[in-house]
Amino acid sequence: MHHSSENEKLLQEAKALGATGEFPEGKLTEHDEGEIVFRVGSHQGKVVIEFGTPVAWLGMTPQQALRLAGLLERHVNRLLGPSPGLGPRKTKPRGQRT
Repeated sequence: MHHSSENEKLLQEAKALGATGEFPEGKLTEHDEGEIVFRVGSHQGKVVIEFGTPVAWLGMTPQQALRLAGLLERHVNRLLGPSPGLGPRKTKPRGQRT
């Protein structure tokens, strides 16, 4: 039964991938097609980004880019194991400057 629940959850998540038709950050350019929901994971030894639809380009805020970088690094570490210089990023609390 446990596997069935996991499969159902994955199917629900897969349906949520793709364009939402919304512009939560406003339009970046006239060609901006809006927000897209995507998933970062790994499959057969590769890090995979699944968009659920063809994507020409991707724009994001610096905070969103950091989150994506963290997700990518987490999946790399799962595949390769942590290595010197690629460990968890230490961040300062919001509002602090370096």
